Amino acid sequence: MQEVEEIKVGGSIKFKGPLKFKRIEAGGSISIDGDAEGIELSISGSGSVNGNLTCEKVRVSGSFKVGGGIKCKELEASGSIHVGSNVNCDNIDISGSFKAESIKGIKIEVHGALKCEELHASEVRIGRKSKVLCNIIGQKVFIGRKAEVRSIVGDDVHIDRGAYVEYVEAVKVKVERDAEIRELRYVEEADISKNAEVDRLIKIDRLSKYISKDEET
Repeated sequence: MQEVEEIKVGGSIKFKGPLKFKRIEAGGSISIDGDAEGIELSISGSGSVNGNLTCEKVRVSGSFKVGGGIKCKELEASGSIHVGSNVNCDNIDISGSFKAESIKGIKIEVHGALKCEELHASEVRIGRKSKVLCNIIGQKVFIGRKAEVRSIVGDDVHIDRGAYVEYVEAVKVKVERDAEIRELRYVEEADISKNAEVDRLIKIDRLSKYISKDEET
């Protein structure tokens, strides 16, 4: 395994993995052929990891591709991000375009376009006009104005004005005016604006998926 302490890159650099590092700051182009493990990775430009990335803090702006999965404490991603496998991080803040197989965290916030099979977290906030092609599972889920979401299963769900969701399943749900929901299933309470559009409303005994109270990555 190749080991490095602290590296600042302004141009282009390539590493042969597996790589262990403390801190990498890349303002140009960085490529790691294999797995990478470190404390802090900051990229503003383009970067790639041709394996799995394990890092406490990851901050990426620009273009970034990971062939395997990402495991970290904190992930801030903007630009165009593609992860070949799963993302497992405590706190995730996504803006721009982000694609992965599945995402798991404690607190996840999305502003932009996100595509994955399943997004699982204690708290999920989808920003205004965001497009999320994921099945969201969480305790508290907030969908911002004019956002578009595939499906939600949650304890406490809030759909803001003008948002569109294909499927919602919740213990308690609040739907603001001008929101559109194709199918809404609820356990205890459904507070729906008279100006919202819900095609199908069904009361159920329990959620179809178990939601643990304290998510840990």
